[in-house]
Amino acid sequence: MNLSPRARALLAAQKDRYLESLPDRRVAFEQMWKRVIKDASNRDLLRELTRASHQLAGNAGNFGLDELGQAARALDKRLQVCQTEDADPVAGCQPAMNGLIGAFDKAIEAL
Repeated sequence: MNLSPRARALLAAQKDRYLESLPDRRVAFEQMWKRVIKDASNRDLLRELTRASHQLAGNAGNFGLDELGQAARALDKRLQVCQTEDADPVAGCQPAMNGLIGAFDKAIEAL
């Protein structure tokens, strides 16, 4: 793709802002997960976390954070399974959530 210098600068600034937001995004995911643990039967919380993980999967990939994107995609898929099978989301999704937090940590450490 042949971008103008201005477009490249705008994309670079957008990526920088996204990377700077990673610690806050990590905290937000942890807070959502804690809410799910407290009220695992709340389908609205599960949908919120599913939506956020799906969005993170796409955005992380767009900014070259492939491992974070893959971890978010794995959580998204597990959450969808837990919702459709009416399974325990905490037990069914904890490993994927741990993977996401680990991927956040690696991405943040690389900043």
